[in-house]
Amino acid sequence: MDMRSVSSYVSPRVGYKVFKPHGSVNWVRTLSDNTGVEAGPDAERSIIALGHRVPLAPGFHLMADPSQVQLEGRYVFPALALPVNTKVDFECPPEHITQLQSDIPHVTKLLVIGWRATEPHFLELWTQQPRPGSVPDKIAKITIVAGRALYGQQVQEQLMAAGVQGTFDLYDGGFSQFVTGPELARFLAD
Repeated sequence: MDMRSVSSYVSPRVGYKVFKPHGSVNWVRTLSDNTGVEAGPDAERSIIALGHRVPLAPGFHLMADPSQVQLEGRYVFPALALPVNTKVDFECPPEHITQLQSDIPHVTKLLVIGWRATEPHFLELWTQQPRPGSVPDKIAKITIVAGRALYGQQVQEQLMAAGVQGTFDLYDGGFSQFVTGPELARFLAD
């Protein structure tokens, strides 16, 4: 998958989409202005010191170089959010969430990676739209990669309690093992 922009993550041209509602380590937002930011080696610290007052411009950008601190003359801020139960917003473009909402009823495979499934606002997305076909509310294959099958079972229970139903496969290992071994190919092939 050739990711040249944040919008390419949900482009239908590649056959599958990657939704990252909590942002990504290589996504940034720019500050709407650099007021209050100390230029030089402590710029990042002064941005952090602004806290909730960081003036973010609309839009998300893909950054190939993680050491880059400015884009087009504006300081950058990581577009990354911690998934917590009380959070009500996502850290991705609104178009991604709109696309996700329209795609959910057509999902046949779901790969859950390192997520505890405890955020009500995200889980609600999965139960808002009726699923087409003869078996309502069932996803053919839900693979959970959570480090250990025991943790995956907890995620499965959370998903099922929220109304997400399907055939679950709990992988007993981490993400790196999953993508470098035969498991990812099996997931994509079925």
